[in-house]
Amino acid sequence: MRKMLGFVTGALQLPVRNGTLGARLCRRSDSTTALKLLDDVLKGEQHFLAEQSFRKEPGAVYVVATPIGNMEDFTLRGLRVLRGVDAVCMEDTVHSGIMFNRVFGKRDPSQTFIHFAHANWARATPQILRRVARGEAIAVIADAGTPCISDPGWQIIDICLQKGVKVIPIPGATAATAALSVAGCSSQMYSFFGLISNQKKKLKKRSFKLIQQCDEAIVLYESKHRLVKTLEILSKMRGFENRPVTVGKEITKMHEEIQRFENCVEAGLHYAERKPRGEYTLVISPKEQAQAIQIGELDMCERHEEFKEDYDAEYMNALDICKALVEDGCPAQTACRVLARFSKLNRRQLYNATILLNKKARLPEEGEGQVGNVIDVDSID
Repeated sequence: MRKMLGFVTGALQLPVRNGTLGARLCRRSDSTTALKLLDDVLKGEQHFLAEQSFRKEPGAVYVVATPIGNMEDFTLRGLRVLRGVDAVCMEDTVHSGIMFNRVFGKRDPSQTFIHFAHANWARATPQILRRVARGEAIAVIADAGTPCISDPGWQIIDICLQKGVKVIPIPGATAATAALSVAGCSSQMYSFFGLISNQKKKLKKRSFKLIQQCDEAIVLYESKHRLVKTLEILSKMRGFENRPVTVGKEITKMHEEIQRFENCVEAGLHYAERKPRGEYTLVISPKEQAQAIQIGELDMCERHEEFKEDYDAEYMNALDICKALVEDGCPAQTACRVLARFSKLNRRQLYNATILLNKKARLPEEGEGQVGNVIDVDSID
């Protein structure tokens, strides 16, 4: 969007002071509001943006994506739609009202805000249908991101479609696809499970049972309170010990952090030592990618045994102790943490080597490891 805004600014020779056009769209204290800037953009009749200016379609419902953090991720089309519709249906009128003030300067008094949530969508739906029947255009937005994607509102859209109302998507930011794009895994097929910790107990168990059977990439959201617990559950599932996991924290926000781990055990160990903060998106790589990694790891084990004498004596002694402790039932991360503390060796290096040396030197047979029986899903809280 930043490139597009720069192109628009140069093509139309818009006066840009106090920073970029994108910055002015988001700056609350700037007297020039996004509304006026968009009017300036649309004045250029030869420009392609002018030809695609918003023409309100009477009796239509627009599903509009909003930024998930960075306000510059707002699309120009989304801004036009929100400016031009007769009413906006939103989860939180206070939260979204602040966003409207930041983007448009002040609220249009002729535009109505309609509140809906998981609990009261049934009360909001008749009002929306009445307005649509009168020929009004309605926009549906979430607190952040694309509405109806792990957010309330799908019931409203479902009823509108049943009544023959035209529903128009206005795409934009979504944490799931943003995380998937930087996960470094095949995404031709992937399964999305949303925010598992918000699900009811029965649905949560069903979600984990389905996750156990997924060979494709897996995308799910998790809160800071249950991140470590969820990673612990995933690490105990058969077939997940070699599947890389990418964890996105606060995507597009100020404290954004994208980290790639070799498996869920390593990710769980990392966040157990650091108090999780913010919202998280997890992307677990496909099983076929994990098998390719496992082939490389088994080869590494063979090379490790072949060139054992090249290693430092202290490191090899610590590694032998770790291996023996793990074989006796001690958790690998506990053994490596204690030995690393007393020997001043790298804990993560010890842990990875210990796991490799304790693996069976073979890949799963055809059909083996498809359904995890290591963890009892029914025992999940």
